[in-house]
Formats: sequence, C-alpha cells, structure tokens
Amino acid sequence: MKGIIFSVLSKFIEEKKGLEVLDEVLEKTNLESGGVYTSLKTYPDAEFITILKTFSEISNLKHDEILFELGKYMLIEMSKTYPTFFEVKSLKEFLLSIHDVIHVEVRKLFPDALTPQFSFENNNSNELTMIYKSTRQLCRLAEGLIHGASEYYKTPIEVSQSQCYLRGDPNCRIEIKFLS
Repeated sequence: MKGIIFSVLSKFIEEKKGLEVLDEVLEKTNLESGGVYTSLKTYPDAEFITILKTFSEISNLKHDEILFELGKYMLIEMSKTYPTFFEVKSLKEFLLSIHDVIHVEVRKLFPDALTPQFSFENNNSNELTMIYKSTRQLCRLAEGLIHGASEYYKTPIEVSQSQCYLRGDPNCRIEIKFLS
C-alpha cells in the first residue's frame, strides 16, 4: 500500500482523537516502518490493518466505522492534493472516472500501486452500480470515499450493497441512487 494512504490514516487519527492517541497507536504496534511513511514508498498492507485494529481497540470504535469515516476523510484530503481529479461537473461523472482516469494516473505516478478495480452498470441518470474488486477487501473504505464524494459534490445519495466480500460474495456491488 502506498505511503500516502498511511500518511492520511495518521493524520485522520490525530485529527479525530489527538496526537496522544496516534502516538499510543504507533507505540502499541510493532511496525516494520516504525510508523514513519513517505508518500512514494510502498508499505505492507499488514501495517495498515495493524494500525486500524490498534486504533479500534484504543478508541472503542468499530473497525468498519473507522474505515468508512477514513474513506470520507481521505476523499477530502485527496481533493486538496490532486484537485485536477475533481474538475468534473458531477458526482456521477467523478465516480465513473475513478477506474479509467484516476487509477490510470495513480499508476503513472506510482507504477507499483495496486489499485482496486471498478466496473460499472450505468442503470439510468439517477442510479449507478459500482462493482468493486480488490484483494484487500476494503469495501467500507470505498463506501466512505463515495460518501465523501457525495459531500464534495453536494449531491445526496443512498447507497446499498447487494453483494459484499464481507458476506462471502466474490465482489462488492455498490448500488448508488442519486437523490438530486
């Protein structure tokens, strides 16, 4: 996983619970990196999971809740770091650009990046189904990113999942209904 993800996670923990909690999380984990990350380097996925698990234990927040809120937070952070990705006019247009535009550019910047795969069913103008495939199975993070984008584009949505890795399905089907 790229270091930028770890940097955003650390910033998220610090902003939500304070520097003392972030320090406690990093002290209680035995990370190969020592908890120091640079955006260009790749780090083991296991470190990300270890940090999440430890933060969950310390904060008494559920793992899925943390991933969801982290996704929302990450979207806003990415909009500041990579504003050109957000120059599209609508939430739906942005979501449709993730796989064929944003992830392509991410792989140009970080050739070793393992981005999730998305395919789409463009049902009608008010609905979109995103099929999420990833060995990391971080669908709650993806949902948080979608909700963060909803807030960014000021477009209310309803989201449901008819299939999910966490229920044993082969992928996640994230159904999005645009309410405006």
